[in-house]
Amino acid sequence: FGTQQIVQRDCERIEQKLDLYLDGHIVELPELQSIIFLNIDSWGAGCKLCELSNSDAKYKMENSISDGMLEVFGLVSSFHMAQLQCGISKPVRIGQAKQIRIVIKSTCPMQSDGEPWMQTPADIRLQCRSQVRMLKL
Repeated sequence: FGTQQIVQRDCERIEQKLDLYLDGHIVELPELQSIIFLNIDSWGAGCKLCELSNSDAKYKMENSISDGMLEVFGLVSSFHMAQLQCGISKPVRIGQAKQIRIVIKSTCPMQSDGEPWMQTPADIRLQCRSQVRMLKL
């Protein structure tokens, strides 16, 4: 994974390779190379996608690790990813949901917690579960 996928463009037009449902409603996705699902406020070595997307948004996206919601963002390219890391761009804001369903229609690259793989067609469901309060102030 990495340089080979950039050359082969395995991630290009990812929106054509899957259907995304947020709380039971299908989402019309723009042209993307990556979709990010978060249950914490940072991604990719500390990049705060909610803060970046809220900087001039009409509707602010609130995020909390204890609200049972997952935040969903998109990236249009690896260059866009680099711009986010530098704080000079905004992620594509897709939405928030308690339940997410991803219907993979054709093989595409995926990654979870830094571990990449090629995912064959599948029906994947995401939701927060078994939350435990670790510290109460």
